[in-house]
Amino acid sequence: MKNKVLIILLVVFSLLLAGAIGFGVYLNMNFSTMIFEKGLDKLYTLSNDTLTKANIYDYENEIVQINNNVSYSSSDEVKELLGLDSVSLNYNITLDNKNRKMLNNISYLESDKEYLNVDLLYNSSDYSYINLNNLFTKILKVSLDEETTKSIEDMFDTILDNGKTIKDTDRLIYLTIEIIKNNINKEDILKKDVTITIDGKENKLTEYCYSLEGEKLNNFVINILTEMEKNEEIVNILKNTYKMEEVNLVEYYNDNYKYNETDKLLSSIYVSGRYDIVGFSMNEEAEVGNTIIKYIGTNDSYLFELNNNIDTNMIVEGNKDEKDTINLLVKNNDEEIGTVKVIEENHEYTFICDTVDNAMSITLKYKNEKVSDKENNINIEVGIVSEGVSLGIIKYNQNTKVVDKLEEFDYSNVVDVNELTEEDTNELFMNLQEQLGDSVLYTLIIGYSSQFDASNYSSMY
Repeated sequence: MKNKVLIILLVVFSLLLAGAIGFGVYLNMNFSTMIFEKGLDKLYTLSNDTLTKANIYDYENEIVQINNNVSYSSSDEVKELLGLDSVSLNYNITLDNKNRKMLNNISYLESDKEYLNVDLLYNSSDYSYINLNNLFTKILKVSLDEETTKSIEDMFDTILDNGKTIKDTDRLIYLTIEIIKNNINKEDILKKDVTITIDGKENKLTEYCYSLEGEKLNNFVINILTEMEKNEEIVNILKNTYKMEEVNLVEYYNDNYKYNETDKLLSSIYVSGRYDIVGFSMNEEAEVGNTIIKYIGTNDSYLFELNNNIDTNMIVEGNKDEKDTINLLVKNNDEEIGTVKVIEENHEYTFICDTVDNAMSITLKYKNEKVSDKENNINIEVGIVSEGVSLGIIKYNQNTKVVDKLEEFDYSNVVDVNELTEEDTNELFMNLQEQLGDSVLYTLIIGYSSQFDASNYSSMY
């Protein structure tokens, strides 16, 4: 009895061992393909996140207000030179695509004093209305010709199409990646252990390189394009969204992009440990020239390389220090041209860029803040120092949100611009001069006008 039990256990153990070995062989043969599929999925996730953030508003059914502000605050040196403390330009637009209405507001300020404030209203008619606010007591009515009206209506159509285009683009990328995954041949994937040195720090990684050349490379591309042509959903996207009359992808590729027999395409995915994808690279060795694009971010080390084998061999590399600041060195053709520091705090990113000779320093701050599902803020700030002298700070702020309605201004007191009297014209220009007279903007306009008149006068003789 004991012998029978022992024999049974030995048989079961042998079967389990054989199964484990077989599964191990199978896994080893298909692991490279799995890595590439995972890498493609990661790239799709990056593109999907970007497109999703760009498509959070329903322009077809919602009224969206976009408030933009660009401001410049001068340094003491610039203020002494120009007598200008700060300049601010606001451009706000409210879009009611459903009712084909648009309201624009433009205002201009210097040192917190408002010099200009203009409203422009388009409300699906043959006219636009302009409210000059404190420059003129009447509302101006501007007749729109057929071409202008069509361009505005086309703009509404484009805005409406953008949401659909973003969704269709995301779907197109997904479907194409799935086709690529189905055409990956594990026999063309080369696996090797590599040591990549980034800013003096060694990183031991595994590289999975998909190597194709000549006829095999062309067949790979043609197989993908052929499947795309056979996919009804892809064809519909290309025709309806991208306005392609005929989807002849293979024919277009053969006529314009077909590789030569000696051309190679090496696509690599870099893995840390067993599963952690930390980098990508593409190396195209073509008759017209070589191109290398590589990015690796692992173990607090970062490397970006762009080489077109003509005039650009840019390498950006560095490490994260104990304060979580990323310090990067920028080189082009082996020549150090500058440094970049990247600091992240409370979802705000600060980039400090210095030339290697410290002749110029640029500090850029960026923050994208989601206030709610219906409101978003973008803040960008740029400071420039040249030869040790501050040139001031430029700020850009954008607030985008859904509003209940488009607030039209009262245009009952209206006059057609073609029917303005001499008295109206004089009032307008006198108010314009009085309102803008002490502004830098007015000085620049007068100076430009004088220069333009002088150039015209001289060209007559």
